Amino acid sequence: THKKFIKKIITTTLSEGIIGEYLAGVQRKFSNLEIGSYPYFKKNSFGVSLVITGESSKVVKEACDLLILYLVLFGHYSQELYLYFLLQLLEHYIFHHPE
Repeated sequence: THKKFIKKIITTTLSEGIIGEYLAGVQRKFSNLEIGSYPYFKKNSFGVSLVITGESSKVVKEACDLLILYLVLFGHYSQELYLYFLLQLLEHYIFHHPE
């Protein structure tokens, strides 16, 4: 049987030099995931695509949340990433804090 892998991609305008140490820490915490960083250069911008791959969607999501939090705190995120992060906070508050 083939193993099913979950893959998420997060794109940022922060350089690998800035996020490298944090990225390495997330990789150590989630040693069962593969986390790759791939620089890109477009006409008027550059940045890094972070590719997070693993067998568990829950674990991939946890790692993505940590990475997104870091990017949001640094202020280097797309509007979509910021909205995703706010929705995650709202969902956590609603479902993990019963009356």
